[in-house]
Amino acid sequence: MRYMERGVARPSGYVEATRGCLHTCRHCPVVPIYNGRFFVVPAELVMEDIRQQVAAGAEHITFGDPDFLNGPGHAMNRATTPCRVPICYL
Repeated sequence: MRYMERGVARPSGYVEATRGCLHTCRHCPVVPIYNGRFFVVPAELVMEDIRQQVAAGAEHITFGDPDFLNGPGHAMNRATTPCRVPICYL
């Protein structure tokens, strides 16, 4: 995966710190899979995934959780954990 920064394509990575979503919005494709259930991925697993991607060359990490802020404590912890690569939350 790559992202563009000032016209230069840079290697990037993708992680999810949570699975599912607490909401059951009719328009959402996540609902049939999780049906309003929400799971937190253990912090150390998320950070290990990020470390592996950075070691493989990722210069940017994107969090692609369907609803990152369903678990506000977990989200804030992930968002404030020191990391040596730029992080983006979709």
